[in-house]
Amino acid sequence: GAKIVRDRPFSSYLSSRGGWIWEIFIKSFTISLFVVLIFTAYDFAFTGSSFNNGLPIYIIILTILIAPFQCFAEELHFRGFLMQTVGSWIRVPIVVIVIQAIIFAYLHSYNLIALLSIVCTGIIFGLIAWYSKGLEISTAMHSANNILSALTISLSTTITLWDSAEMIIQMMVIVVL
Repeated sequence: GAKIVRDRPFSSYLSSRGGWIWEIFIKSFTISLFVVLIFTAYDFAFTGSSFNNGLPIYIIILTILIAPFQCFAEELHFRGFLMQTVGSWIRVPIVVIVIQAIIFAYLHSYNLIALLSIVCTGIIFGLIAWYSKGLEISTAMHSANNILSALTISLSTTITLWDSAEMIIQMMVIVVL
């Protein structure tokens, strides 16, 4: 796809620094996982949440192993190919970031409140990718969030306004750190 759209190397979609930088990803993932764990512990301690998703242990292990790859694929698609391609047509970064965030949310099938928080999350991920000039930090944040979400939320859970607000606050704490 990179060769068809524009004659440039694949690594340029990962980072404008010449490719993927593992140190940035690992540091960002550690910080993100720590913050997500704190928010999850708060939910368990004070809001009555419980680890009751009904998943067998092998699915939990597969989730932990596969989620970072799935998040990388989403980041590459939305913040890599889509954001950079549309950004080459529209020279206003915030417009491009909002466009990719809306498409990102649209492809997730949740209730309206959750979709709005996913748009906000997509904007945060887009701003991080644009500001840091790479996908490492947004992929790390996305991976930590998806791993803990998959392990703690049952498939029948409806996402509430508080859940959405908490996710946005959580992402902002990670951004600051």
